[in-house]
Amino acid sequence: MPLGKPLLEFEELPSTNSYLLGNISLCSQHGLTVWTHKQTSGRGRAGRTFISPSNQVLTFSVVIHSGDPEDRLHLWALWSGLALFRSLSGKGLPNLRLKWPNDLLDGRRKLAGILVERGPWHQAGLNSLILGIGLNVNGSASDFPTELKDKVTTLHAATGIVFSPKELLREILDNLQIIIRELRADSSLKLLEEWQAASNIIGQLVGWEKDSVIQTGLVERLDHRGFPQIRMENGQLYTHIAGDLIHYDKM
Repeated sequence: MPLGKPLLEFEELPSTNSYLLGNISLCSQHGLTVWTHKQTSGRGRAGRTFISPSNQVLTFSVVIHSGDPEDRLHLWALWSGLALFRSLSGKGLPNLRLKWPNDLLDGRRKLAGILVERGPWHQAGLNSLILGIGLNVNGSASDFPTELKDKVTTLHAATGIVFSPKELLREILDNLQIIIRELRADSSLKLLEEWQAASNIIGQLVGWEKDSVIQTGLVERLDHRGFPQIRMENGQLYTHIAGDLIHYDKM
């Protein structure tokens, strides 16, 4: 079944991910997509709030049935980000970059966010995943709360073009469908290489907190599981599995 079939469209929902999490029958349908014009209680990674000004942010969630083992389900945040990147490449965004693990940036400003959650349906070795995406399409940063105005941007603000959210939705789903086919052809390592090339993390000086102390190092690569491998100041190679990374100016 193609992604986006069926497509459930709403004028307003608290959260597209939450809508699917509460409905096991919907999660039994691979490709089913929920799209709302206004999201009032969007959720991001680590319990953060995702702000969605009315009719200016493309907010949708798609159900994916995956046979991936538990320790590889997190990779769907990277695959979703890559689908976004492919969809927006060539649209006048020379500073478009992926940020590990689940954001899309234009320069230093956030353009889109991704939330991947396990759905309530599972059967015969398949699990349902809910891929939630919020993409800032039209309007400007001034439409967002004051504390976010210097941290976010929109496609319109970055390019001067008014985009159709529905056309973008179709393009993103089509690219995600292509990535699923590539994964079935065992191209995950090639996809990881493509993600790295599109990211702002390789060669980046980053920091993370461990035991209340900030550690720093340079990101060398993603490993085969999609986790950043960081060369620390003492020469050791550290693999970062969970938690935020602080991005410093490149050396």
